This record gives sequence, C-alpha cells and structure tokens, in this order.
Amino acid sequence: MFVKVFSAWVVLAAAVTASVPFQHEEGKVQRDDKTGLAGESVSLYCEVDREMCGNVHSMKWSKGFKRLFIYSEDPYVENAEGSFLGRTIFHYSNETKNSTLEVFPMRIEDEGEYSCEITFFNAHEGCAMVQYVNLTIQAIPSYPQLSFEDGSRVQNATTVGPFDEAEVLILNCESSGGKPVAQVTWYNGTHPIAGAWGRIKEKRTGVVSYAGVLYLMQECCVLCGLVMCCLLYVK
Repeated sequence: MFVKVFSAWVVLAAAVTASVPFQHEEGKVQRDDKTGLAGESVSLYCEVDREMCGNVHSMKWSKGFKRLFIYSEDPYVENAEGSFLGRTIFHYSNETKNSTLEVFPMRIEDEGEYSCEITFFNAHEGCAMVQYVNLTIQAIPSYPQLSFEDGSRVQNATTVGPFDEAEVLILNCESSGGKPVAQVTWYNGTHPIAGAWGRIKEKRTGVVSYAGVLYLMQECCVLCGLVMCCLLYVK
C-alpha cells in the first residue's frame, strides 16, 4: 500500500493591533489593551491634553521599573533605552492630542504592561499623568514538518511506501514557534481522521511546538491514497 502525504497551513486572521478606548480611573490613570505580531510594528499611544494640562515637560515609557524611552521638550531629548534601543520611532506634534511610540520589530519578550508617564507644567487632578498599555504579542508558527516515528523527515507531497499488511504507519506533523500554539489536524481528503492526537512540547530554548501524531493500520485501506496534515493558527 502507498500513502501520499501533504502538509498545509491555514491562518485565520483577526485584528492584530486591536485596542480598547482609554478609560479614566480617578481622572489620573488611563489604560489600553493592544495586541501585536512578532516581527511587525506596534504603536503605543499616550494621550496628551495640552488644553487642559498645559505644555509637556517630559514623557517617559517604562516596562515595570525599566525605563525604555524618554522625551523632553526643554531641553530637547528623544532617546530609546534598554530593549527598545534602535527599534523606536516617536511621533508627536503640538497640534495633536496623541503621542505615538512605534516599536519595530516586535519580539515575543516584549509582551507585558507598559506605562507612559507625562509631566505637565500645569498639571492637576484632571490630567492623565500615568497611562498603561497591556501588550500581548502573538507569533506565526513555522510551516508544519512531516516525519516518521524515528524522526526522519518526509518531504511534502511525497508518496511513502509500500508497506506490508498489518504494518502500523506512524506519521508526525510538527510546527513550532506559534503563539498561541497552533493546532494540528489530520485529514483524509476533506474529512478529519478519527483517532489522530496531538501533544504540546516545550524545548530547552523555550520554543513551544505542537505535534500531531497519526497511526495508520495498513490492513484498513480506507486511508489508502491521500492524507493531509493541516496546521490551524488563529491570529
């Protein structure tokens, strides 16, 4: 019996940089949720209300206790620091109400909560002097790799066999690096194959992969012909 094996990659797209409107807490703190994709750019917004709070003395972006970007009008300073060094473009004008810190390229380790702290010359209780952004980073997984039980690779669109009757064929389909972790499903033509299963594996490097495992009993020729490993990833 011969089996032809394919792998496919399906990405369901959602908004990558979706955010929710700023919300005031006690008139001083604002919060924003944002999602970015590793390797792409993300814009972190910080609202500046000159009409209510006067001119800006400085703006500071931090993650936890680590300062990552500082802006000052007098004296003029615009510097990225730490992990943001060499990865930022700052957009700000006296004519707009928002400042934007664009970060490129995004990394998985950039995920976390950031704070933008503004110092105004005429600040009062109604001024949003501290604003937070909760940043979630997603990553597209690698293209699925096919292999036999012993780890030897199977090229895509390859016909494998022949196999003896009553022999068990074990195929692995693995993809790594996705965040969230992608799911693997085996198909016979357009129909999911019952009995296939998967497992999540984490390597020493911290890279998480998902392996879909398929067992084929060769005396049952329902699956003779074409099987396909389909990687499903929602971003």
